[in-house]
Amino acid sequence: MSRNQAVEGGVNQTTTTSMMTILMIMIIVVSTTVGYSAVFAPETSGSSTSAVSTSVVNVGCSPPQIISVSTVIASANQTIVISGCGFGSNPETVNNTYANDGSIDTVESQVTPSIAVTDGYSAAGWTWEAGFAVSPSTPDTIGIHIQSWNGTRIVIDGFGSLLGTGDQQEFNINAGDTITFLVVGPDCSAATYSFPPFPSTCTGTFQATVQGQ
Repeated sequence: MSRNQAVEGGVNQTTTTSMMTILMIMIIVVSTTVGYSAVFAPETSGSSTSAVSTSVVNVGCSPPQIISVSTVIASANQTIVISGCGFGSNPETVNNTYANDGSIDTVESQVTPSIAVTDGYSAAGWTWEAGFAVSPSTPDTIGIHIQSWNGTRIVIDGFGSLLGTGDQQEFNINAGDTITFLVVGPDCSAATYSFPPFPSTCTGTFQATVQGQ
């Protein structure tokens, strides 16, 4: 064998070894990233992040956290998207027999999540509260309509018929009102069927100002 042939053979062998090394590194990198949990990105109404919502459903936190709430307007008929984590799923619900309008209430429980929406919430009280029942036999005055609920996203599809605007009803939602959303997560051993305030150890809270229509 000539010197040139020996050199060429050595180069080819070196190149093959290098390519095999690079390929092994790529396999190791890919195998260690498979199954990596996606970083939580809250879904908001009209946002491009909606495409990743199905990959973060199981992301949890304790206590629940409300990261954002879509714009709340002065209307009983509106869709409100609540984004965050630790919301759980399958809340216990009861028909709001007080209003008898097809709306529902979530029932406070130590094992299933619930939600309360209040107007003017403070330590001294509130103007009205919607969507929460102390027990299945005590419906709220104002029910809500739930479109969907999972661990990171709750969609409220409007309020019951007893909520109006201006002075149309006994209870009203108007521009400038402060609306508080309280989500009580599942496995809340501190839940004792008390009315708001709920235990801070298992409750996420968010306040929004009502915008004009």
